Amino acid sequence: MKTFSKTLKRVLTFNYEYKEAKSLEEVAERLKRTYQIFQPTKDVLITRSLAEKDVVRILFVLLEENEKGGELVLLETTKSWYNYEKILSSLNAYCINAGIEYKIKKLDLD
Repeated sequence: MKTFSKTLKRVLTFNYEYKEAKSLEEVAERLKRTYQIFQPTKDVLITRSLAEKDVVRILFVLLEENEKGGELVLLETTKSWYNYEKILSSLNAYCINAGIEYKIKKLDLD
């Protein structure tokens, strides 16, 4: 984990469900004008804002688990100056643009 401590500031995980978009391909299509899109496999979509020219502050990773949705991982780098509230605000805007809805993961404490 030490190797990441110099590059990652925060990692947040959520569940997501498709809403207006019904697949990762539709999410990519909705985001392509404002996000750089990388889809290494059909069930993984990685995006970053095109507004960040020379530095990466936030990466959104969507991991599709089924036809309803999957897991959303938000990676914040040490180049980011955002606080937690700004991160959630950015996440809300991202999900609206992507056509998905995020849900806080419920921890299984048993």
